[in-house]
Amino acid sequence: MHTISRPPVSLESSSRLTRIPRRRYGTVVGDWILRALDRLMLWQERAAGRHQLAQMSDRDLKDMGISRAEANWEARKPFWRI
Repeated sequence: MHTISRPPVSLESSSRLTRIPRRRYGTVVGDWILRALDRLMLWQERAAGRHQLAQMSDRDLKDMGISRAEANWEARKPFWRI
């Protein structure tokens, strides 16, 4: 049975940052470094998204179905919180 894997995300195909591919290098240190880089990229993505949300106009927020209060609440969250 074959499984179809989706291609890696690239900057051209998405506005999201490209994630570090998960590969097995056979070392605990290598795996730890990849996980740390992946976490840092996730945090940067969250911070950028929350900053962008804070800068949106009321009309844009209304189109998304989000109130200004909800947007402000989300934008004030620290980058490490989901």
